[in-house]
Parts: sequence; C-alpha cells; structure tokens
Amino acid sequence: MKALIDYIVEYEDNEGRRLSDPFMMLPPKKDLPDYYELIKRPVDIQKIRTRIRKETYRSLEDLESDVMLMCANTQRYNIDGSLIFEDSVILQSVFTSAKQMLQKSGQLPNATTIKRDHPESSNDGHSEVKKKKKKKKKKQSSDEDDDSDYSD
Repeated sequence: MKALIDYIVEYEDNEGRRLSDPFMMLPPKKDLPDYYELIKRPVDIQKIRTRIRKETYRSLEDLESDVMLMCANTQRYNIDGSLIFEDSVILQSVFTSAKQMLQKSGQLPNATTIKRDHPESSNDGHSEVKKKKKKKKKKQSSDEDDDSDYSD
C-alpha cells in the first residue's frame, strides 16, 4: 500500500509537474470554511499515509476507497475543467491502473507506461488555470499546518 500511494505521489505529467502536490494536505478551515461545510469526509494524502502506517486499511480496496473519496471531494468542490479538477481525474485513473498492474503482476508500472496510457496528463489548455493555482498555492503554503481541522 505504501508503494502504491508513493507511486501516486511521485506521478508527474508530461511536463514534469507532480499532480499530487495540492492533495498532500487539506486546506486550513480558516481559509476555506465552505470546503468543510460542503465536504463531509475530507481526506488528503497525509491522512491516507497515516492510515497506511497505522494499518487501518484491511485491503487495497479500502485504500482505493479513500483515494477515490479524496478525488471525488476535489471534483465536488472545484469547478469542472479547472486544473485541480482535471488532475484529480488523472490521479484516479493512474491509481486504478497502477493498482490493477500491482494485483496482476505484483509490480507497479514504470512512469513511462502510465504517461503513455494517460496522454491527458499534459497541461495543454491549462496554462491560465495553472497560474491561478500557483498563486493560491503560495498563499496556502504560508499558513500554519493545523491537524485539528480534521480527524481520523
């Protein structure tokens, strides 16, 4: 499970951009209180890694459930067509493909295989959204980390 989530975290699009970066930590409640009103079961990669470490997941399907929930939350909160929305769709697909390959062969695919299978992971047409995201990300990264915003 750890290798699978690490694979998703390290996945990069064709331009070398890590798609997982905005999914690592939930936004602070003080910055996006409406997120927590709309999203009843918030989850991020940090929480997923904690659950793996604590052996909370009984199967790959339990892990998959949280990854899909994380992506579904992103798609529910963000505008269809925004970069983060599209990245969440790609990460869902990358996770599913990697999980299937792991179950069939016992190994994760190499990054080249996944990129070839997911040509939508290029940034074509997203440059404007990407600039907006970078500005927002800078603001979020300067905020204090607050684990009290959500619990297991």
